[in-house]
Amino acid sequence: MAYLTTIASAAPDELQRLDADSSHIITPTRFEFVSHYLAYGVHIQPLGAALRMAIDGGEQIHPDLWHPFRAPLFHSAVAVQDLHQRIKPLWKSVLAENEIAVDDWYSLEIDKLLSVLGYAANSNECIVNVMHPPADIERGSQVRMPLATYAS
Repeated sequence: MAYLTTIASAAPDELQRLDADSSHIITPTRFEFVSHYLAYGVHIQPLGAALRMAIDGGEQIHPDLWHPFRAPLFHSAVAVQDLHQRIKPLWKSVLAENEIAVDDWYSLEIDKLLSVLGYAANSNECIVNVMHPPADIERGSQVRMPLATYAS
């Protein structure tokens, strides 16, 4: 099953605050919703591996945060720079070598990811990656979304 995933740019001090207090809600400066399927659905290499690293790589945000598939992750500002510098030219190369429709699902998802990565890289921010809760109440009620975009 592919989960909806939020990729968010946030200041490093937001992650430090969450590290000190697991109830802290991160206020992102920019975010996009992407499908987690993007992490393993692109088979053109090395683009697929770089997308997998952006979506499923990084460090766990806090041990108190849980998800049945994988815990929320983050990439440091330095790692974001590297990811953006790797993925952007790989994607441009794929576009140059292949005829891809403007409304192609993969293209739209990769563009959303690159949009947040580019913003975070230019702002010297971190990337927070949070998978949305599963639909079943038993597991879904145990997932806490640590981003202000979900706070009530």
